Parts: sequence; structure tokens; C-alpha cells
Amino acid sequence: MLIMDLSPGQQEDFRRLKDDPVYFYERFFATQEEPYPFPYQKEIMTDLASGLYNELCILKGRQIGMSWTTGALAAWFCSMNDEKHVVIVAFNLDQSQIPLNYAKIFMSRFKKLGLYDMFIEGQSARNLRWNNGSKITSFGCTVPDAYNVRGQKADLLIIDEAAFIYDRMFPSITPTVANTGGPVITLSTAGSIGSYFYRRWADGNRANEWRRKLKSGYDIQMLKEEIPRVKSYIIPSVECPRLTKEKLDAERRGLGEMRYKREYECMWAGTADQVFIRIPVFTLRKMPTRSIKPCYGGIDCGKVNDPTVLIVIEQFNSVARILTEDGIRKDVDVPFRVIYGKTWERKTQTEIAADINVNIHPRFPSRLYSIDATGGFGDELLNRMINYELPCRGLKVKTKNKNEMILGSPAVKGLDDAFAEELLWINNDVDDIIATELLFELNAYIGKLRASGLYTFDSVIDRDHLVDALMHSWSAAQAGSFEPYFTIRKRR
Repeated sequence: MLIMDLSPGQQEDFRRLKDDPVYFYERFFATQEEPYPFPYQKEIMTDLASGLYNELCILKGRQIGMSWTTGALAAWFCSMNDEKHVVIVAFNLDQSQIPLNYAKIFMSRFKKLGLYDMFIEGQSARNLRWNNGSKITSFGCTVPDAYNVRGQKADLLIIDEAAFIYDRMFPSITPTVANTGGPVITLSTAGSIGSYFYRRWADGNRANEWRRKLKSGYDIQMLKEEIPRVKSYIIPSVECPRLTKEKLDAERRGLGEMRYKREYECMWAGTADQVFIRIPVFTLRKMPTRSIKPCYGGIDCGKVNDPTVLIVIEQFNSVARILTEDGIRKDVDVPFRVIYGKTWERKTQTEIAADINVNIHPRFPSRLYSIDATGGFGDELLNRMINYELPCRGLKVKTKNKNEMILGSPAVKGLDDAFAEELLWINNDVDDIIATELLFELNAYIGKLRASGLYTFDSVIDRDHLVDALMHSWSAAQAGSFEPYFTIRKRR
């Protein structure tokens, strides 16, 4: 549509619609139940339209309407700009489709935009297309390195629940705006300190502080570099007018204090709750593809859509080179190290056991496999591995309470002691995918002391499969070799 085809009054109205997403919403999207955005939603909408910031980094509580906000912004951006592409990314496809679905709802509400010759040309589960050539596409980062996002070009990038996305995936996600210079909206509930989302939010927080100092008369000559064009927000759930005190109190009782603070009060998981404070790491560009030293395997069995995970540790008893916090390289003794890991998605017990027997055990011959035999899947996998005469045992460990005794030592404490005494080391190279994911899960692992004196353990990213598998492999190493009392042989 050409703006010169409009009357002077319509041209002025069109310019205001293009410059002000809040005005756009109130003109076309508002309903009796949702007549206008909340104050914090207005601030985010206005900041995006201002062009002052390359990135808006939003730390938020649950149920405050941020998916609603990003959906409205995406719909406004595509309606008022020709041939633009909005990319929405989340840790899975379902999550990325939530803002997209809000955009679809908004675009179904109004008819007045027909005045400006704007309408939806087509849509599917993953995209929404305008007649002006603009579109919204959603992606789930459920594949290694997020390669399904590679090659996309975005004029506006929305990263939803960024704290749940592996750090190693962001090098595939953020370059989507490299050529266009488009803005990025990164939002999430609180995750673990040190994650990509935390670092971006912290950068924005520092930039916010510099901007406040400059407004108060701070000498700009004191700045050693240009202030990053990033703005951070912190919006706890209590700021949402729709959430009453009664609703929040009910959530607090249901979730418990620790999870409630993380989900609704924007509390980062840090040293107060983080279980594994210090994790010994070394850097090795290429891990060995086989081992002649004693190895021990741990298997965490997935449920329904969760993966089944294997972690193998090696009794290394040798020297590795590390980089200290002061930037000094030095050699250290490494008694045990994580040498191999693998995940299986939607595989049967027979397929997993065969893969271990044929492809993994010959290269990393474990003296003992410790298997999570909490459910029927683990019991059956244990039987299949015994059929292959692999040295293994089954253990039953509850999901959230890891105080159970494993060979005289609680599972979590045993692993934490191994890290504290620098008995167990992990490779810290970004090309080692399993090790990178394992470190991500370890840093997000938290514990809460109960009145009974026992701890309840949880993960701020709701993923701890690799951690559980590592606990099993470490307990196997503590047990040493294992000879079963009997074996089950197939009939000839």
C-alpha cells in the first residue's frame, strides 16, 4: 500500500500507528476485557518502537502477560512494515507458538485495518503471513546446535524462555539479525547464574545503571566505552493487576518457597540454592574415542518424552592442563574424568541395550553400569543388558529427593564431595556437546533444606537427566567392578 493514496488525515494516523504500538493496540486489538496494556507492557512496547535499543532483556515472573505482549508487538511490526520477518525462538516448538498464537488472535479481532489494505494472506501452525510480504515464523530449539534456525534472516527476533535454551545454541540463534540489525527481545523466568540469559540481563542492568548516572549529571568522560544499547527489566508477578494476593499465596503453598521465588519473584538460582558450587573443569579440544583404562557407566532412564541418558567416566589417574581464574595454564592431577555421553530419544530398551553392547562398551568397557531402575523401563533395560552379559546393577532413586543411600553415601552429596575434592573432572570445551550440556545442568541444580533435615533437589531449567546419569556413574565407580551372581543366557 502507498501512503500517498491516503488522505492527509489518514496519512497522519498511519504514521502514528507505525510509530506507536500502544496506539496501534488501542485502535485495533483492544477488547472490553483487555482495553489497554499494563504499564510495564506499555514501557516495553514504547522502548521497542523508539529504536534506542538493540536488545530488550526481560526477567519476568509467571502469568504477567509477556507472551501476550510479544505477540502484539510481532503483529504490529508485520502489519506496519512491508516484507519483514519476525522469528520467534523457544526451547521447544510448543513454547515458541504461544506468542505466535496470540498474534493470530489479535489479527482475527479487527476489521478496520481493511481501510489500510492490510490483512492475513495465509497461516499454518508455525507461521502467519501478511499480504504485504511480512511474516512471523516460530522455531523450537530441540535439535543439536539449533541448526534449524541457521540460515534464517530476522528483522525482529524474539527469544522466549531463554533461560531454558542451552548456551551452545545461541551462536545459531543470535546471528539471524546480524545482516538486518533488527532488535532482539530476550525474555524468561529466572534461571541459573552464569547462563547466556543471565549474562545478557546483567549487561543490560549495567547499561541501565550508566544511563541513570548520566541523567543525574555523571561526567560522561568517565565512560571508558560506549554504553551498550541493551535495556533490562525485572517484572515480578506481583506487578500484574490480574494476579491477586490470594492467587499468589495459593501458588506459593502449592509450589513451595524455593520454586515460587524463582517462578514468580524473579530470583536467580545462585550460591544460596546452587548445589554444585565448584565444578573442576579442564579443556581438551578432542576427547578420546576409546579408552583402555577402567570406565564406569551411569544410565538415567527417561519417561514418556524424556531422553534416556548414558554418562561414562574414566579412571584417568593422569595429568591434564587447566586455565586458572588468573589466566595461568597449569597441570593438575585428574583421578576421574567424564569421557563419553550419549542420549537416546524414543528408543526401546532392546535398541538401547544393543547400541551399548555393540557400539559403546567395546570402546569404553565399563566395569559396572549403574542403571536407574525406578520404573518399568529401567527394569526392562537392566534385564536386556544382563542378557548381553554386561556388568550392571539397578538402583531406585526418587526424582526430586536424592537423599537415598547409594553404597553408604547420598547420591547428591557423593557427587558434590567428588567435585569439592577434585576427584572428578569435566571437559569444558564448547565442541564437547554432552559435556557442555552437563555443565549447564549442573549449574542449574539447586537444593532446599526441609524441616526434617533432608534436602529436596530440583533444577531451575527442569532438566537433570545428565546430572542423574553422572550420579549413577560416580556411584558405580565407588562400587568398583561387579560380577553378577547369575547371568541370563538366550537359548540356542
